[in-house]
Amino acid sequence: MSTIKELTDLSAYSKPHQLSAPGPWTFGNQGKRRCLPAWFQELRWLHYDDGLDAIFCYSCSKAHQLKIQINPSSPFVHGGFRDWQNALEKSRKHEKSEDHNIASTKLKSHQQPSVVCQLMSNRAKEQNQARTSLEAIVSSLLYLGAQGLAIRGREHDEGNFMALLRLRAQDVPDLANWLERPKSWTSWEIQNEILRLAAKLITKKHVQRIKDARFFTLMADETTDASTKEQVSVCVRISERLEQAVFFLGFYQTGSTTGEDLTKILLDALKNFGIDVHDCRCQSYDGASNMSGCVQGVQARISEVEPRATYIHCSNHLLNLALQDSASENVFLRGALEIAHELGKLFKESAKRLELLNRLASEDDMKVYSMKPLCETRWTVRERALNHVLLQYPLLLDALDEISTWRGQEVGLAAGLATRLQRTTTYFALLVARALFGACETLAIALQANKASHHGTLKDVRILEERLALMSNDAFLRGLWAKTEEAETRMNLKEPAPRRARVPTQKAAENGVQPEIALTTKERSLKEAKEAILLVRAKLGERFSSPGFKFVLLCQSVLLAAVGGKVLEVEIRELVAHLKDDLDIDRFKQQLPNLQVVCPNAKDITDIIVAAKDLERTSVMMISEVLILLNILTAAAPSSAFAERTFSALRRLKDWTRTSMSQGRLNNIAILHVHKEETEKLDVKEVMKVFIDVHESRGEVFGVVS
Repeated sequence: MSTIKELTDLSAYSKPHQLSAPGPWTFGNQGKRRCLPAWFQELRWLHYDDGLDAIFCYSCSKAHQLKIQINPSSPFVHGGFRDWQNALEKSRKHEKSEDHNIASTKLKSHQQPSVVCQLMSNRAKEQNQARTSLEAIVSSLLYLGAQGLAIRGREHDEGNFMALLRLRAQDVPDLANWLERPKSWTSWEIQNEILRLAAKLITKKHVQRIKDARFFTLMADETTDASTKEQVSVCVRISERLEQAVFFLGFYQTGSTTGEDLTKILLDALKNFGIDVHDCRCQSYDGASNMSGCVQGVQARISEVEPRATYIHCSNHLLNLALQDSASENVFLRGALEIAHELGKLFKESAKRLELLNRLASEDDMKVYSMKPLCETRWTVRERALNHVLLQYPLLLDALDEISTWRGQEVGLAAGLATRLQRTTTYFALLVARALFGACETLAIALQANKASHHGTLKDVRILEERLALMSNDAFLRGLWAKTEEAETRMNLKEPAPRRARVPTQKAAENGVQPEIALTTKERSLKEAKEAILLVRAKLGERFSSPGFKFVLLCQSVLLAAVGGKVLEVEIRELVAHLKDDLDIDRFKQQLPNLQVVCPNAKDITDIIVAAKDLERTSVMMISEVLILLNILTAAAPSSAFAERTFSALRRLKDWTRTSMSQGRLNNIAILHVHKEETEKLDVKEVMKVFIDVHESRGEVFGVVS
């Protein structure tokens, strides 16, 4: 009895195996025959077994193997069909049989998932689409926040947020379908919540870094926003491994700017974030009386809470005040600045006069430089205004001459300015003022850097003082006068007649007042220029000798003396008395001599800090108390420029078209915008997870974020 070979297990096949080329020849009574690929094109259920060289019904055979349909009598199930001459006819007949139809139906039902499985699969698919859409919503809000762009638009305008989502929907089909839903999770309430959660994630990291660093500098400044509300910017600076880091904690609206109310805002802000005010070692504000007042000012009130919180007047404001004092006391400087200011007003406030300037420039093939009135507070940017006057001096003379022939209020002003510009003394004063303010602007830029330090500031101020000393020498000033004489010839300027020497009254003469020595115009101009430069130098020295800077100098003297092998007992006691339990005086004195080995060639605090950064962890313990002092110095902010820079963000975020923005929304977007780099690095899925975890119902909609 012959054994019938069985079909190979079909569990490895998800569909019938079909021939793409004719099978092997079979020799019989009717000649040679073979299996043809054309049969498989017509009958998709045919399955060819290579080992048996036979065809089977895939549906019936698999149903038989799965025991869901038992009918092995057909050769298409048992043994296989090999009658190649009648294969097509028999196969068609089998396809129409009841057994085949029943087996196909049962197999299809068996392979379909259950209703529960189908529902779970559909829910998973919907949740995946929801998460894809939520990711687009969150990432779009973070992008707009980081860039400082408007999220909502004006009335009848959906704004940038919805426009951005519609743009992204062109590449994200799931998002396109999501936005057509009645509840698309794009309302202003959802926007505010996502912005708040994202800002909270960033601020949380900042606060932890502040706590880890321990010592910090408190910075604050106030301004009025577009909706005429007073906003207080609160910032903190710390030292991390002797590197500066500055954080913006938010804007706080206030109706009062008294020292008492501002102090309450600052203390409440620190308390809300869990930052201990007793770790504050420096305060940096501007010179307004409500901030810097020694009795009722913020710095005095904070010092009552924490006496070690040394107040240091913002160095950039000190520079401005030094220049302002000099200009108010010195006629030579004041005259040059008045001319630049009046010219700026004359041409900036009239399109007609500005067009005249452009026309004359085009006729003479000259370039027109912008003319702007001088800013009352930012004195260091005046070098540009003075430079623009000098660069187009001949053009301004021609324009003023023509304006003088017009009718109107500007005629007298133009004629007066033209007369003054035609004097060589005016041109010389502008040259001196440009050189002076240009040197000061270089310092201003350095002071505004986020990583500026007090010891670095003092060093830069000394450099400026030395530069001013060089500018006050006769060689430099005579060089400027030589340029004036060259301009006199080129532009036909006129040198004023020498002033008559004043003769003292009889009473003054009796009191010993000597008659003035008669000076030529050149000699008097050189004398006045030298006095102006020396006055600025003196004002710098006065302004940068505040108690805060004296504390920095005290630290510097103690540390540098230790590098040289000396121990300044008096200065050390004074330093420890100020910092109290921050330093252990005995350990501090023991560790100071180690600086001779750590940084033997140090010339300032910067050199000591650089050397300390390179120390191995085991060696750090040798100067642990010194490092505490260095961290305090590094955390100390010499300028409140970072707080002022947040006002630029405020103006971008809240302009006249968006005055109704709530304080919470403003604050959250401001944090995302000011810390743009960190916003761009923020994990979108982390924000999504926090957003979904707020309510259990959101988990049903969005599922789990992986």
